[in-house]
Amino acid sequence: MTHRQALGVERATLTWMRALSAPALTAEQMPQGGHSETAAAGLVPPEKLWTQVKALAIQHEGVPLRVDT
Repeated sequence: MTHRQALGVERATLTWMRALSAPALTAEQMPQGGHSETAAAGLVPPEKLWTQVKALAIQHEGVPLRVDT
């Protein structure tokens, strides 16, 4: 993937995760920044997250990853 494509997938994944739940940590807990990119570890099973990332990669014209692998 190009940098632009990977960034698009990352942003789309974060948007998807934010729709599921609020960040797991607060700005006070992460004064160095990045709290808005946190999620509870049990929010989404790893397999479901990976399936979503692969689907988003295809949507962003990235590597033709198979959703079933």
